Amino acid sequence: MVKIELTQDRLKESLEYNPDTGLFKWKRITPNGTKGWFGGSLSGTGDLVIRVYWGLYKAHRLASLYMEGGFPKEVVDHIDGNRTNNKWENLRACSQSNNTLNSRVMSNNTSGHKGVYWRKDRRKWGVRVQVTPYHYKSFGSHEDFELACLIADQVREKYHGEFANHG
Repeated sequence: MVKIELTQDRLKESLEYNPDTGLFKWKRITPNGTKGWFGGSLSGTGDLVIRVYWGLYKAHRLASLYMEGGFPKEVVDHIDGNRTNNKWENLRACSQSNNTLNSRVMSNNTSGHKGVYWRKDRRKWGVRVQVTPYHYKSFGSHEDFELACLIADQVREKYHGEFANHG
């Protein structure tokens, strides 16, 4: 089967997007769904994906095509970090590095707070935050965990701006 180039018009023929709910609904009966049913399924990475014209697309990218007439050149960021929340107010086009700044606490983080880790050698909480793409900077060692968390949050606000995510 040949993949057809997906345009805004073709997308709007097949699906209806509700920017307030972030949901897509089929407008016609399709092989994968029935008219009126909500489109999409979860991918292995946690994104909502929808098959349209033999192509598999992430729903947040389809929302950009639906609302703006084209796919963004880089990535679409979920402001709240929830990959299934495709409400239009929760989506923004950004660079891959800004999208990374908006990530949540990594699963291997032992302190539970982004940018804070336990320094065994000093028996204190260390603060280390990404300040530019591929560059991290240390912001001292602190006896008080809450102080280390506060410093990490303030540094992220300064360097990450609107993409600062403390969770």
